[in-house]
This record gives sequence, structure tokens and C-alpha cells, in this order.
Amino acid sequence: MLQLSMTQDKTGVFFLSVFQYDGVTPQPLSGLTLWFHAAYKADGFVLDKSSPSSGITITNIAGGADCATLQIEPGDTAALNLIDGAVASMPCELNLVNGAESYELASGFLIVNANVGTP
Repeated sequence: MLQLSMTQDKTGVFFLSVFQYDGVTPQPLSGLTLWFHAAYKADGFVLDKSSPSSGITITNIAGGADCATLQIEPGDTAALNLIDGAVASMPCELNLVNGAESYELASGFLIVNANVGTP
């Protein structure tokens, strides 16, 4: 289950693990694409990231624990326009794509907290 939390207009970095259906055997990632999708329907906000060059970096093509990194950039959440103290909780999913086939690896929530200031 995905439970990702970040602050709007800040960089969010999340380590991803990819295993086969048994939950133990690492899933090789050579020639495959990882795809992350989140949507906040109340605001019409959509966030899509994918490997190899659109926000997901595969660091170990053998798969397994922490084999990829999802990076959500500050500009990716700017369209949420959250007011002070607001929180946007939206469903999200991580899929493994092989050609026309898409396999859900995990689903859950991306939580974006309003930015309280600039560092």
C-alpha cells in the first residue's frame, strides 16, 4: 500500500520497491516502465510520472527493495492552490507497464500539505 506525504511546492522523493506476485521475489525491470498516477478530482488535479525519464528513476533493474525513485518536483503540485492549513488527500497507484499490459503494483494515497513558507 502506498502512503506518500509531501508539502506543496517542495520536492518529494520516494523510494519504490517492486516484487513479483509472491511479494518476495524481486521483479526484473529491464525493458519495463514504472508509472505513477495520482488524481485529486475535487480540483481537477492530475499527476503522472513514469520511468525512465519522467520522474521515476530505476536504480536497480533487478527490482526488489528500493529499486526505483519517484521524484515529485515543486512545480508538479503548484496547480493545487492549497490555502494555509489545507490538505489534499488523493488516491494514487503505481503500475508496471509491459507493452500494452499494465499491472498494478500498489495503490493508496498521496497526501499534499499546504506550503507554510519558503526555505
